[in-house]
Amino acid sequence: MGAPSSMVDAYPIFPFYLVIDVSGSMEHTIESVNAELPALRTEIANDPIVGDIARFAVVTFSDTTELALPLSDLLEVEEMPHLTAYGPTNYGDVFDFLTGCISHDMEWFKGEGYKMYRPAVFFITDGLPSYEGWEANYHRLADDSFAYRPNIVAFGFGEAEADVLSQVATFK
Repeated sequence: MGAPSSMVDAYPIFPFYLVIDVSGSMEHTIESVNAELPALRTEIANDPIVGDIARFAVVTFSDTTELALPLSDLLEVEEMPHLTAYGPTNYGDVFDFLTGCISHDMEWFKGEGYKMYRPAVFFITDGLPSYEGWEANYHRLADDSFAYRPNIVAFGFGEAEADVLSQVATFK
């Protein structure tokens, strides 16, 4: 369903992808993340400017990647997803997934006539990747040749290493 032309012309869309590590090492902190997601939703939805332009997605990753919340207007989201920790940490899979997901979302919005800001990815992890070779998938996502290359802000806690986070972040 298309949006009314007045809405399409009024505000560019600002796509945010909250990417959360849900690997087994997150078992002791995942409930804290679950507790904060509704508060984050409320803050964004209640901000008169951000609430109008932000479209928000939640992507989780461990040994597989899942779209826990598709890119959505948070004013229309009644409940945030509940996350569960499991498996090892696969950076390669999540970067490959994001490249496809962002491409799909941006093409859909363009097809509906929306103008868009450059996507933003907030990458949250507590550890290191469990698998080697993730860098090639990351470079496809972050490369200048990718039309929808996002700004990536990396957040680490626990065992996360600053040098790995600095390889992921494109925006400070």
